[in-house]
This record gives sequence, C-alpha cells and structure tokens, in this order.
Amino acid sequence: MISYDQFCERAREFGLFGLLPDYFDLIDDEGIYPTSELAEIVGMHRDSIARLCSQGKIRSEGISHYKIKGIEAKRYFFTKIQKRFPKDAKKILGIT
Repeated sequence: MISYDQFCERAREFGLFGLLPDYFDLIDDEGIYPTSELAEIVGMHRDSIARLCSQGKIRSEGISHYKIKGIEAKRYFFTKIQKRFPKDAKKILGIT
C-alpha cells in the first residue's frame, strides 16, 4: 500500500487522479470540516465520521465536536479506496 501523499506524486507523473472518487475534488486540503459537513460530502453519517475521529482513524481537533482538516480526511479515505484501483494502475503506482 502507498500513502495518499505518495499517490499524489505518482498520479501527477502518470495522470492518475481520475482513479479518485469525485468527493476528493470537493474537499479542500487546507479546509477545516465539522463531521456533519464531511459526512455530507463523502456520503456517510456524521456519527460514523465522529466515531472514526474518536478511534483515531481520522486525525482531528476537538473532543466532542471534531474539526477535520481536508488533507487528513483524504489520507484516511485513500486508505480505503486504493484496494479498488484497477490492476494496471496498481502496478504503475507500486501498490501491492
């Protein structure tokens, strides 16, 4: 597996950003999102996003009212979607 940051480097080189779901374009790397807004963007329930934050799976600020930086959301969701990339793309990206 590769990180989101590594993917971005390789995707620029090989033009593979089209592998990402559309919601990646809707999330600003520097933006700060409450759980409800991020949940709406990615099509999840806000409680699910809050649970991911409380479990430390998505890095966030706050204790009960989580604020999530866009880049951290992208990093988390990338770990979930890279499994679904086509085999050819995985070869190019070095995903095993």
